[in-house]
Amino acid sequence: MVASDCSRKLRVARYGLRFRVAVALLLCLVCTGIATAQRITVVVPDVQDAARSYYTDVLVPAFEEETGIEVELILMSWAGFIDQFVALHAAGQAPDVAQLGGADLGTFVLNGLIRPLNEWTDGWDGLSDFSPAAVADGMVDGKLYSIAYRLDQRPLMYRADLFEESGLDGRQPPTDWDELLDFAKKLVRYDDAGEIVRAGFNTAS
Repeated sequence: MVASDCSRKLRVARYGLRFRVAVALLLCLVCTGIATAQRITVVVPDVQDAARSYYTDVLVPAFEEETGIEVELILMSWAGFIDQFVALHAAGQAPDVAQLGGADLGTFVLNGLIRPLNEWTDGWDGLSDFSPAAVADGMVDGKLYSIAYRLDQRPLMYRADLFEESGLDGRQPPTDWDELLDFAKKLVRYDDAGEIVRAGFNTAS
């Protein structure tokens, strides 16, 4: 399979569901001639019920037919995912490809749980199919450890009435991290025992 054909298949893969990171990296391995193993393990967390059958009945069979490589697919939940991954790594059963949460990349790199992709991606024409922001997001100290297959928008939502109650302007939300911390300190509420009864800020998963 030539590089141009690989790029075409990667573009097609983008229109799938949450499996895109697996497809992209697996095709990268195949197209660069590195994937010589006849069996690989792919770990994907946070798979919604509606997507499970697509993984098992469509995606994996199609990949196996195309490449001749057998895929062991492990579907996990986000809850305890890092602990499960560490256990697999310690047992010498780390997967060949895994989907990670963007916030976890640093943890995986610092603990030596994943390796750079540069030996497969350097000189690979298909890398240009991904946006520069997606590639940069997976860089640590000049090495590429992951490729983002989706970028989320995380808007800030707030209650103007609670801002006003706390002496803040309900029409002016925080504009940087320092302001966010300052606002949160003013918005938080404690009971007589010093326990938090209203958090000043909360992140959604």
